[in-house]
Formats: sequence, structure tokens, C-alpha cells
Amino acid sequence: LREKAPCNLCDALAKLPGISQMSTGNAIAKPVLRGLYGNRILITLSGLRFDNQQWQDEHGLGLASFGLSKAELIKGPMGVLYGSDAMGGVINLIEEEKPESNTSQTDLSVNLNSNTLGGLIQAGFKKSVKNKWWRLRAGMESHADYSNGKGDRVFNTRFNGYYLKTTYGFEKTKWTSVNNLSAFYNFAGFLLDGFNRIDTTETRWSRNLENNPSHRVIIHRMTSENSIIINAQNRLFINAGVQSNIRAESEGGGT
Repeated sequence: LREKAPCNLCDALAKLPGISQMSTGNAIAKPVLRGLYGNRILITLSGLRFDNQQWQDEHGLGLASFGLSKAELIKGPMGVLYGSDAMGGVINLIEEEKPESNTSQTDLSVNLNSNTLGGLIQAGFKKSVKNKWWRLRAGMESHADYSNGKGDRVFNTRFNGYYLKTTYGFEKTKWTSVNNLSAFYNFAGFLLDGFNRIDTTETRWSRNLENNPSHRVIIHRMTSENSIIINAQNRLFINAGVQSNIRAESEGGGT
């Protein structure tokens, strides 16, 4: 994910064989597996389904590669194990791994995108003490309208995001638990068939999303992944969580 340095997570996923993307803006993209998308694609994050991109074409995934260690792709007959929503396949997003025992890690990274005159800055800290570990990661990104190498600008493809993740995990003799709390605040402009409602007079550096059509997506998630050893032959897995997914759409001009 770091090598691809994508503007959005779907950009990175689309590099994998069998995946493409449907996009109506630089930050509004959803994955397409084997020609299927929306309700035919299942997204899982921290072991739980993530419902955010199933409806209109203008409803993107709403997630960045922020704080993820990898993405697993499951397609073909194996997808039936995940239910009818996985007819096209499953994209399993996996959080970053815990540090080695009795160690700590701190990182700071900056991604710059010349096409959008913006980028992502993030910082993280995680520490492991004996059988416990925790992490904290925060970041923000800001992008202006997309422009290609010839200077052609796609108006209202600007977007901003603010992200926070924290994790607490522990291991006991028969019980392993990883608990995640995350918050995502995404603001993104989207494209229209015509420019009648888009202000095309704003400067190249403008990130204003008050006047033109835009989405505001606010996501809060709390999840708990647990593995309990019953005996030598049996293990019990319990995934539980709660998710708040608030999406508001501005049609421009205060509507």
C-alpha cells in the first residue's frame, strides 16, 4: 500500500488482477470485482462488514489506506462462505500488526500528490509490554482539484479527510483480544453531468467545499476481535462491534 501511494484505497486495490474501480471523483471510488460492485461486493474491516459503498455511484468506499497493513482479496467460489453479498468477492482490510513483545515503534510519514496539490500526513505510536499492546495513529489529508500532466483540471474533485485510530490488545493463557476504536471524517466534491452548479472560477489551490456539490461522511467504529481456546481441538472466535455511518450530501448552493 505504501509503494502504490494511492489518492484513495480503491486506486491501490485496482492494481490487483481482477479488480477495477468505478469513480465519480478523485475521492469517490468503489471497487468492481469480476464485473460486480455495490451490494455484490463485501468489504470487511477489523473482522466486521463495512457498509458504506453499496448504494449510488456517487457513494465511494470512504476509506484511506491509513493504518492498514494489507488488503486481502477473496474471489471465486470461496466467496460463498461470506454470504450472498459476496457474490462478486470479498475485500478484507487488515489493520497494522502489533509490535514485537516489549518493544515500541514510532513513525511519521508524508505522501505528496502533485496532481492534486495535496497529500497525506500521518503519525503513529505503538508499544507492547509483555502480553499487552496498544497503538495510536492520527492523520489528515487535503487535496485540491485533480489536474493531469498537461494542466487540464477536473473541477470539484477536491477532498479532505481527518482520521484517528486507537487499539488495545492482550493475550492470556486461553484468550486473545484485539479492540479497535476509529473515527473518519471525509469531505469530498463529486462530478456532475454538467457544470451548471459548479463554480469554475475558484483558484487552482482552492479546497472549498461549501459552494459546490459535495459529500460529508462521518464514520465511527468500535470493534472487538476475540479468540478463546476451549480445548486442544476447539477454538471459539467472537467478533463484535458497533458502527455509526453518517452521510450527508450537498447539492450545491446550500441545498
